[in-house]
Amino acid sequence: MKAKFKILILLVSLFAQIAFGQFENYGFRREIGGVTSASEAWHKIVLPDETFGKVAMDFSDVKIIGVKENNETVEVPFFIRQQAAGEPEKEIKFQIINRTQKSDGFYFTFELPRDTPINQIELEFGNPNFDWKARLEGSQNQIEWFTVIDDYRILSINNDLTDYAFTTLNFPNAKFRYFRLFIPTADNPDLISAKITERQKVEMFYKPYQTKSFAVRDNKKLKQTVIDVELPTFVPVSFVKINVRDTFDFYRPLHIKYPVKNPANPQDARQILNLASSNTLSSLKTNEFRFNEVRTDRLQIIIENRDNQPLTVDSIEVKGKPYELIARFTP
Repeated sequence: MKAKFKILILLVSLFAQIAFGQFENYGFRREIGGVTSASEAWHKIVLPDETFGKVAMDFSDVKIIGVKENNETVEVPFFIRQQAAGEPEKEIKFQIINRTQKSDGFYFTFELPRDTPINQIELEFGNPNFDWKARLEGSQNQIEWFTVIDDYRILSINNDLTDYAFTTLNFPNAKFRYFRLFIPTADNPDLISAKITERQKVEMFYKPYQTKSFAVRDNKKLKQTVIDVELPTFVPVSFVKINVRDTFDFYRPLHIKYPVKNPANPQDARQILNLASSNTLSSLKTNEFRFNEVRTDRLQIIIENRDNQPLTVDSIEVKGKPYELIARFTP
């Protein structure tokens, strides 16, 4: 009969030197069941939320120890992986072959290689202030044109109080030899550049976290809305969505912060706030913010209202990409 192993995942040693037979030296541990010496398949173990407040950022203090029936121990090698972030994009080379003006506005025609699908165009204009409803059309021969998107709002605001631009066209995959952008304005929009891409959708799995508490307060003196979010435990956070009830137009600078101990005085019980992300909260887009991962049990979100009325924030969604521990248990 093959000997069975009792597999433990042992985390956070309290001492620099680890004697594998002294499990009391570990401050945190979990048992892994259902593994025998004959099992040579790769096993995937999703690290539970409560581990992140106890392990090193690089997981250097995570170990898997196997215990045989005679109490002999063996360390099991493993690696930790996390799902890749973002949506891969393929930039498409093109030429602007026409810049024309008619009584109804300005037209810009882009020529692309044949059989090239695209789904995004990032535009940059020299005009710092505008609010336009653009139309994008596609054609194979520049004679018959088909509407790709219409009445698509793009804008830019640049003044002493606001610096915000939304000038990226997003649309379903379209494959034409020619694309024509129409902007209904009497003033020259001064198109400086365009970036045409095919963004390949990658299904990202974000693990949602329950919030322990959620509080919104308006700081009238600083003209800010401050949102304090508390999570049940330390977790890796890299995604925040803000659900706003208001339907009027708004563009507000936004800062997402998280507390850390003062590095100059680690014994100080007080905490300072580090910046996780700065962005813009806008009525023109889904307010989902992705940023480099931080491990925390609290977030503070600051919305700069300036002289505008405070927004009504219904809820906050906090998520993170889970870590998987991959190991193969062999005799």
